[in-house]
Amino acid sequence: VFVDKDCHLLKTLPQIQYQGALYRVRGERNLKDSKELFHTPFELRNRCGSYRYSILGYPSLYLAGSLDTSLAECRIDNNDYSAVCFRSVSPLCCADLSFPNRELSFWERYSLVLFYPLIFACGLKVKEETRPFNPEYVIPQILFQIISEQSDLMGVSYTSTRMEHVDFRDSKQRNFVLIVPKADQSQGQSEVLAESLTCTMPISPEVGEDSIAVE
Repeated sequence: VFVDKDCHLLKTLPQIQYQGALYRVRGERNLKDSKELFHTPFELRNRCGSYRYSILGYPSLYLAGSLDTSLAECRIDNNDYSAVCFRSVSPLCCADLSFPNRELSFWERYSLVLFYPLIFACGLKVKEETRPFNPEYVIPQILFQIISEQSDLMGVSYTSTRMEHVDFRDSKQRNFVLIVPKADQSQGQSEVLAESLTCTMPISPEVGEDSIAVE
C-alpha cells in the first residue's frame, strides 16, 4: 500500500526536520573514542538484535532528545555510563511518529489524522521485554524497512515509552532512529552517516553528578 501509486502514502507521512542536540549512551564508564557510541560496526552485525525500529542484522543509530531519555531507553539507573552529544550538519528529515507541539498547516493536520492509527500502533508499550519475540515491534519494523528502502527520509522520530511520565508533546522525550546508508558493507561504519553528524568526545559523570550536569 505504501509503495502503490508512486509511493503516495509514503510521501504523505508526517515529517519532522530537526537540528538540535541528540544524545547517546553506553553502559560503560570512561570510553575514549566516540566511534564506540556510533552505530554497531558492520562486522559485528550479528549483535544487531530486534528493537522497535531495527531490522535484524542491520545496524541503525538510536539517538535521544535528552540525556535522561537516552538513559531510560538503555535502562541505566546509575552513573556507570559514557555519553556523547550529536548534532546534525543539516536538518534531519525524518518520519514523525509522535504528536507535534506546534501549530500545524492544513496538510500536516490531514497527515496526522490519516496516520493516527499507525502512529498509535508503532508506539505500543512492550508487555514482556524478556521474551525473544515482541509482537509490538512488528508494525514499526516493517514501516522502518519500507522507509529505508523506498524513501529519501533519514529515519523516524517517535516518543519514548520508557519515561516515567510519557509526554508525546515533549521534544526532549523524542527518539530518533537514523538509517545507516550502505549497511550491506562487510566492515567498518558508515562514512556517509558520519559526515552528516558532529559529536563530542565521550564523557562519564563524576561522583554525585546528575544527568542535567552531564548534559
